[in-house]
Amino acid sequence: MAIDYGQLARRKVVAWFRSAPEDEAAKAFVGRNFVVQSWQEAELADDVLLSGASAVVFVQKAQRPTEVASDLARYGARILDLGCNVIVRPLGGHVRSIANVANRERLPIAGLQDEVSDVRAEIGAWQKVPGDPPRPHLHLYFPAVPWRDVANDEMDHPAGPPPFADLRILPARGAGPPDARFCRLARRAFRDCREIHLAPLPGGKSGARVFLAFADVRGTWSMPFFVKMGERGEIFEEYRKYEDHVDAYVPFHLGPNLDYARCCLGAHDGLLVGDFVEESESLLDCARDGRGSPAIACLFERTLRGWHGHVEHRHEVPAKALPFPAEVGLGRWLRARELGASRSVDDLRAVLDRCVPTPFLWGRTHGDLHASNVRVRGTEAILIDFLQCGEGPLIRDAAALEASLFVGSLDPRGDQDAEADPAEQEGRFSAWRASVEPLYREIGLRVVPASPRPQDPWAWFHLCVRQIRMHAFHMERAAGQYALALAAALLFKAGKDDGVDDPERSTRALAYVYGEQLLLAAAQCFSGRPVNTTEAPQ
Repeated sequence: MAIDYGQLARRKVVAWFRSAPEDEAAKAFVGRNFVVQSWQEAELADDVLLSGASAVVFVQKAQRPTEVASDLARYGARILDLGCNVIVRPLGGHVRSIANVANRERLPIAGLQDEVSDVRAEIGAWQKVPGDPPRPHLHLYFPAVPWRDVANDEMDHPAGPPPFADLRILPARGAGPPDARFCRLARRAFRDCREIHLAPLPGGKSGARVFLAFADVRGTWSMPFFVKMGERGEIFEEYRKYEDHVDAYVPFHLGPNLDYARCCLGAHDGLLVGDFVEESESLLDCARDGRGSPAIACLFERTLRGWHGHVEHRHEVPAKALPFPAEVGLGRWLRARELGASRSVDDLRAVLDRCVPTPFLWGRTHGDLHASNVRVRGTEAILIDFLQCGEGPLIRDAAALEASLFVGSLDPRGDQDAEADPAEQEGRFSAWRASVEPLYREIGLRVVPASPRPQDPWAWFHLCVRQIRMHAFHMERAAGQYALALAAALLFKAGKDDGVDDPERSTRALAYVYGEQLLLAAAQCFSGRPVNTTEAPQ
């Protein structure tokens, strides 16, 4: 159990909204050291009062059965954002109005019964967790549940420490002020701080916002934190991934460490707070400067060693084990065809679907191992962003990393002058293509690329590919397996970010070309019948 020596303030108020508690209810909560109060709208609108409450109780009344639903629609999100639990005492036969509000307003809710199974199914789809969602949430306790059981539940799952209303949240120079929802969560996460200074960090493409935070903790500046704000369900899922897949398996200095006491959930959003990886750079920036190989070796030999030490052999259909794009935009496909592609994504999916089950080395995988999710400090590879972490073929991560470096290998920093000159830009693209093309010939023969010419501007990419494949070929359990995984990864990259301009537009289109070539060649090792690699379908 966690060490608890009484430093954190506890919320002790349980407030009945628009009503007085029954004698049985008051006795049950008072007997468990709660303070019972009756609130009206003025009290519920006061953030300071609400911050001291463990729960707010809404009792549905026969004469006004829809009133609770209206009140939850108006106040529910704010109550949850401040970390306060919501107890709802519904009437039988009148639950649908409450369930509909929770569904419409996306308020996490527990305790729904079969009488609203249709709405419960809809709610389950966006809550994204089996069973009851994590607290804070709306919890329905029907009249058959004694108040002593409700009070016991609240005592066992109390609201977290109260937020610090006077926390100063200072954005970086030039950045706009944070919105109210972020501030409510931040005041809970940094409740022991006087002020925090925020600087936005480049995030991924999930829509989450990421910040570097400097915090004044009890009068002393702490080491910096990262703060990630995103959709509640995704934040909770990533939180669980840290618990299940990171803490016990990734060395503490090769992955960010969550500050679990600062992570929190609101009605719609959540915050992850952890140690910021200082003095680091993305693997792509490191690799472009010719320092990528030692970091990639560290990634596979040390950072992922805990995951790769617990694996099994599993027969799986490649189409289910490997990611594949649902579609590729018309513009991207037309550019890929200019560069030599001949098969549509549907045709290529059909080729992959024909591949028979094959043995994979199966275990924990990152699931989104692109170059920006690997931070490098010295020669150490530090892994971040574990939302997609799960179980899968190990070879998929290696293929995803190579595909990511491929898409970023035509360095935009070198194209700044070329942007105004299409001919010069096309010339640079052709030179890059001539450099990397030998890496995508005969890969199914387990050929580790030869060392590149040192004067080649993309020698760094060759060295990175060489390092990745030396590890990837040890993950193969059938000839051509890495070629198949790399083909799927390249095609997956080709299907993303359809609106980007050159040079990325063309690099992703060429990823399609090489993905097609590799898939048609490698699929012959896993298909029940020969694959025609020369003729395009009519």
